[in-house]
Amino acid sequence: MFEVLAIISGAISGTCFMAIALRKKLPLFGTLLSPKVYEDLDATDKRLVLAGAIFFLLFIVFIIIHFF
Repeated sequence: MFEVLAIISGAISGTCFMAIALRKKLPLFGTLLSPKVYEDLDATDKRLVLAGAIFFLLFIVFIIIHFF
């Protein structure tokens, strides 16, 4: 049960972060060194970051519960 929830949470989190990268047209490699990363985020990107962070934390919690 928890492994399914972990997979779903991880997929949603990854999708949110991928949507931000696609919206900002970030390069595939060297993303953290790109000057586009440090541009201001609009409201949609901020909501995607919040949703991605929440689902990533849920992913971590479900993985920990599953293994222990």
